Amino acid sequence: GVVTNICFKEGGRLWIETETQRIEARKLTEVIKGIDEVIPDIETDTRNGKCHEYALELMMALSTESVVVTGICYTLSPRGKFLHSWVEVTNDDGQIFCLDATLNITMLQKDFYNIWHVRPCATLTKEQFMADLPRLALGCGLCDKQYLMNREEVLKMADKLKQENPEER
Repeated sequence: GVVTNICFKEGGRLWIETETQRIEARKLTEVIKGIDEVIPDIETDTRNGKCHEYALELMMALSTESVVVTGICYTLSPRGKFLHSWVEVTNDDGQIFCLDATLNITMLQKDFYNIWHVRPCATLTKEQFMADLPRLALGCGLCDKQYLMNREEVLKMADKLKQENPEER
């Protein structure tokens, strides 16, 4: 549904209202203590546009098993559709939560997907990222968005650059 109102409550709770429902969410800064040390500008407007970078940083900072999801979000805003990344974690009850550092919000996956009309395109686990880091060490000038959306192609290119520049290994 289309978001019609956002109401902030005490303790980091908030309600996101659409034409048909009221969805409960929480501010990440209230749920994950110390997140502002990992993402210092999480409470400011300068965090906008950094979703891919922040999703990777958030995943690496979490002690629980998590995955970065990159997908297309469709909204009725002037932006229309846009590429976005966030982190997903599953709690002990099997519920999946989305953690979005650029929105400073966490909510149930079903609600997040409903509000943003999400179409996931790619996922990345912490184990995959850690295994990829040595291959990416050359610093081939690619941004996080390219890596998250085209992981295999980026790794092939990084390997090729290392072969062409063996002294930089």
